[in-house]
Amino acid sequence: MPNRPKIPAEVVREIMLECGHRCSICGIPYPVELAHIIPWRNSNEHKVEDLICLCANCHKLADQGKWTQKTLRRFKKEPWVVRQYKNADNIDRPTSEVELSINLELADVDEKNKRWLKYALAAFLDIPPRDVRITSVKEGNSVTVTVELPSESAVELLNAYERQDGRLVKYLDAITLFNLYGSLADRTKAEHNRQPVLPAPKMVSPLEQKEARGMFVINYSTKLHTVSHIIWDIDGVITGEDGSLSHEVAAKIICLGSQGIFHSFITGRDADWLIENIVTPMKSFSTFAEVRQNLTFYGEAGSVIVDIVNGEVTARVHPQAEVHPLATNKDGIRDLLRELVYDPKKLKAYKRKRIGPREKVIYDANQRGWIVNIDKNEPPLHPYIWSTSKKVFATLEKIRDEEGKIQVFDQIPFVQIVNRMIRESGLEEFIEVAPADTAIDIVPKANGLRLGKSWAAGRALQHIQEDILGSIPLLDSVIDATIAFGDSEADLDFTVPLFPKNIQRRLQHNTLQIVFVGDEHGLPSPGHQRAKYTDHIIIQGTGAGDLAFDWPKNLIHLHAAKGARVVSAVLDFLKQWDYFKPFAP
Repeated sequence: MPNRPKIPAEVVREIMLECGHRCSICGIPYPVELAHIIPWRNSNEHKVEDLICLCANCHKLADQGKWTQKTLRRFKKEPWVVRQYKNADNIDRPTSEVELSINLELADVDEKNKRWLKYALAAFLDIPPRDVRITSVKEGNSVTVTVELPSESAVELLNAYERQDGRLVKYLDAITLFNLYGSLADRTKAEHNRQPVLPAPKMVSPLEQKEARGMFVINYSTKLHTVSHIIWDIDGVITGEDGSLSHEVAAKIICLGSQGIFHSFITGRDADWLIENIVTPMKSFSTFAEVRQNLTFYGEAGSVIVDIVNGEVTARVHPQAEVHPLATNKDGIRDLLRELVYDPKKLKAYKRKRIGPREKVIYDANQRGWIVNIDKNEPPLHPYIWSTSKKVFATLEKIRDEEGKIQVFDQIPFVQIVNRMIRESGLEEFIEVAPADTAIDIVPKANGLRLGKSWAAGRALQHIQEDILGSIPLLDSVIDATIAFGDSEADLDFTVPLFPKNIQRRLQHNTLQIVFVGDEHGLPSPGHQRAKYTDHIIIQGTGAGDLAFDWPKNLIHLHAAKGARVVSAVLDFLKQWDYFKPFAP
């Protein structure tokens, strides 16, 4: 705005000190912006008490009214850097000292400038501010500040200075770095401990002990490996308790994408749901366009691909699925299946108006209401309704009530009816019936492979290796550098990706590790066919909770350690210990 004066430098410094050089809401470090809690058009003032530090995306959401002024003031009073680290355990790990030669006079190195330096280095290195300790300040040709850091962070800082990392200059801002020194012995030792494939156990162990008492446990610390590609389940993993995309997790995914880490998002839900609830919110991130090529979105367990070209979002059927009998409605198979259940095309949509005395309302999985005449004959599978948005799969959804709850009943008689119809149609070779908690899925089979999460994981891995990396490195190497995230028994199928037989024969091994962030009851019971896949769980959410205060509602509730909350903590852990590495060129 042409008439708006620039925010004074001393005010900017005060806010940056307050927030620890990070977004006060989600914790994203540089670049950050200052936002007015009371809009500028109303206040026309740049007051410290009315400014908050936000990333570009949180700033945009704040301007759109996502948070009230009262909530923003609470974020200002207790910013992310305070919330994140106030209850964290102190960890005893190797440290090293570095000496920074800076442009300040000795008299200017007061508590405020020390705090600025401490927070700037902590944000740049992505470590807790308490891990940055200023041990001495002395004067020579220039002022030299000695800082004690975790050894791996000291190495990162030295390397950043040597390569003249422009971000370091931006974090330090008014403090100019003349020189940076570190102990070669400590540096060599720290670099040895930072091997990307297998970090030294003595460095992982303290964190493992900490996390075992908190958000997650590491089941096999010696098997942790470099991560260049993540396969994501979506519902309950990168979505919050309200079902919407977790802004915090999405921001970290976008950040990793900008660093060359690939992401494959796989859901059994239809493409319309995927676009509305995941793709569109992610597109709102200012850097989404820059990382788009590192993100791939799959609906209907990999059989539908969501493309984003020049900002336009479209869905297409995977080439291996587009000629399948279910996709082409061969011999009218989809029509026959529709006749088994309530069909929205034959029902009247419920508009929240009064209904007739001989009518009732049923709800689908998207909470759309449909009016049913109770005098008409019920369909053979009367507790189910047809999912109209699937392109390849056929899904018979359990009918919901107005609150979205489903009935619990024995599905076996209904599954038998569907199986009998498929046998009579002569398509048993191409179709498999898979009952789930919320539906009966009619699943395609291609080349003898069931199109589920194992098949989708195989397609995602092949896409990375063939279409993005150009067949280099080998598929074995792509598998080795991939990890999955899931929260249910079905997600364990990610760990055993399926490939065509000619490819399968050439692989040395083909199992993935998975981070499991669901409840214990989401795991298969002993003796279940998926029980053996639990050995692939490398990191697991504890499910332990703590009390959380819901600011907008003034409520205290149990905040369970599962889902997106655990995902965020695991991503922080993997980033802190340098597990994320792009595929080698």
